[in-house]
Amino acid sequence: MTTSIYSLAISAEAIIDMHSLNNEGSEGNQTQTRMVNIVGHDRSLHNVNAISGDMFKHIQAEHLFRISNGGRLPLCAGCREFNANRISADGEFEKFVGDKGVTDAAAIDRLLQVCAMDDMEGNLITSGGRSLPRKSVVEFGWVVALPGLNSTDS
Repeated sequence: MTTSIYSLAISAEAIIDMHSLNNEGSEGNQTQTRMVNIVGHDRSLHNVNAISGDMFKHIQAEHLFRISNGGRLPLCAGCREFNANRISADGEFEKFVGDKGVTDAAAIDRLLQVCAMDDMEGNLITSGGRSLPRKSVVEFGWVVALPGLNSTDS
């Protein structure tokens, strides 16, 4: 017997050694890393390095592309090329949703059938005068450093 998963949450503590993940910008030859204020266990404010959930979602999308592109999961024409426009770059899908006789429900059903990436990552279909959202089923929270255990070169 199989059990369906409705929701999965993972929380972890990890050591991450990296460079230039989610930088804010630069001034001259100095790169500014993203910093946030958090309240530590000592109840005082600490300014620590942080990585947004959106950055991790981009990383997850690239991994999904790599495992899907071997034919293991269906991808639309746009996602097979890792095109940022995803299913909106698929001429066949664009033609389908451009038909005024196609309902919004039928358009979403087609998206779910032809592309695992658009299904998981979400999309906004605007073809044919539509404004049809597919909410992402993958979400990541912020990753923040622990006070006193992080350092940055910038």
